[in-house]
Amino acid sequence: HAAEYYVRYLTQGGCHIIAVIDNGKKMSQFMGYPVYTLEQAHKLLDLKRLPIVISAPSAEKEIKNSLNGYTADNNVYCFETELYVYYGTCFSKYSKFLSDNISRLYKVYAMLADETSRIHMMGVLEGRLLGDTSSISKIWDTNQYWPVGLFSFSTDEVMIECGTSDGKNLMEFLELVDRKFDHIYCFEPDPLCEDILSRIIHENGNGKIEYIKKGTWDKSTTLHFNSDKVDSGLSKVDSSGEINIDVVSLDEYIRDSRVTYIKMDIEGSELATLHGAETIIRNQHPKLAICIYHKDDDIVNIPEYLASINPEYRFYIRHHNCNMTETVLYAL
Repeated sequence: HAAEYYVRYLTQGGCHIIAVIDNGKKMSQFMGYPVYTLEQAHKLLDLKRLPIVISAPSAEKEIKNSLNGYTADNNVYCFETELYVYYGTCFSKYSKFLSDNISRLYKVYAMLADETSRIHMMGVLEGRLLGDTSSISKIWDTNQYWPVGLFSFSTDEVMIECGTSDGKNLMEFLELVDRKFDHIYCFEPDPLCEDILSRIIHENGNGKIEYIKKGTWDKSTTLHFNSDKVDSGLSKVDSSGEINIDVVSLDEYIRDSRVTYIKMDIEGSELATLHGAETIIRNQHPKLAICIYHKDDDIVNIPEYLASINPEYRFYIRHHNCNMTETVLYAL
């Protein structure tokens, strides 16, 4: 989706796109624009005059190095677009959110249990406001959902994974605990994930991984859902979604069963799901890893809510991507 986000963002802003440059090009056109290798673009276009936008922030250094000699340094840009195109953030909207919630943001900042969390929080706020990835490019943590030094796992963990998607994080967890655990609940409603998840669980579950083909919410009901055919990690509850899914509250489904760790990356359904897990969180105090980047106010609403139902939690924030997505709140 990355190049698509940049094309949509730039054209919405009135920019005239001339071409897409891709040295591994497998197509002659992308979204109606010609695709060139760098050498082809160098021959056909005046690259030293034209602005160049990097659409892969994770490879910013490598791409800038490859452009040496072809472009003017002050004409190469790298900035965030996914937040603005996919999650609906914009400068004016986010600026208003910040100004309207300064006191709440300060209280969340004061809740954080270490200096690294405070640095990550400020970097995220600055980056989301300005669309500038430089604020987090030097600090982001690669160990998403189980950052080194925050917490450890035992051999009898009971994990709830809300949004198992293609099973990538499930496999990481199994490797982390050397496949020694008590039980895992995998909630994933996307039908496009069913084949791969069924295979992973059959091959690795040993009867202890439970695949629940439902979403999670604050109550049991049916909701519209958008199943993303390109990236299952972007599938989400959406009022304009083409399919219906069943959703359930964790308190209703888990009831009195033991829980030690809850992980959520569910594209904006986190707060509703936490409301539906209030009893578990209050009574069992499980470790939590909750994404707080899908909505502008997640960064205040989610820690505030968790602190209100279980004031014993210690809160940490870590950012886990070179762009402005994948910010996670850890509650221990």
